[in-house]
Amino acid sequence: MMARRPFIFPFFLLSLFFSVVSPIPIVTFAPFLIITYSRYSFVGCLWTAGGCGFIIDLLSALPFGMHTFSYIVVTILLRRYSIYFVDGPLGLAALSFLFSICLSVVMKIIFSISGIPLTFNLQGLTTDFLLMPILDGIYALLFFSLPLIFYRFILRQWFRFLFFKKETKKKREEKVKTHGK
Repeated sequence: MMARRPFIFPFFLLSLFFSVVSPIPIVTFAPFLIITYSRYSFVGCLWTAGGCGFIIDLLSALPFGMHTFSYIVVTILLRRYSIYFVDGPLGLAALSFLFSICLSVVMKIIFSISGIPLTFNLQGLTTDFLLMPILDGIYALLFFSLPLIFYRFILRQWFRFLFFKKETKKKREEKVKTHGK
């Protein structure tokens, strides 16, 4: 019997949507990849990271393969340490923040190796290593964590409603039985 695969396709579609539509340059696949860290094997995470990087390579003007390679490197670096973060909304936002910082470092290294000139100034460092990772964390919180929280809340309320409905029906049946005697 095959093990059941976790259903994460909607997260992929959400990331793909934002990678095409987003007006600001955020790392759209970061929350999706972080979710895969806890649900897939190491090799599965590497394949997923490579696929997401390939999609971003198709959408970017940088030399082909840079994003694929950098997403795989960041996945190799971060997957091991993802167990130290809370498996919840804040953990997802924090790991998205960390993913963005690691991706910036890896991309800067790849740029310097490939001969693409970089200028280092305070504004660029602040943007790349503080503001953009904060935006990536907020993106993960708003579009991945909060819908999950809302879904779990609705599910919990639904089960509470069903339980309350069963209890009310049981009390009515007991009341009918006691009055019928």
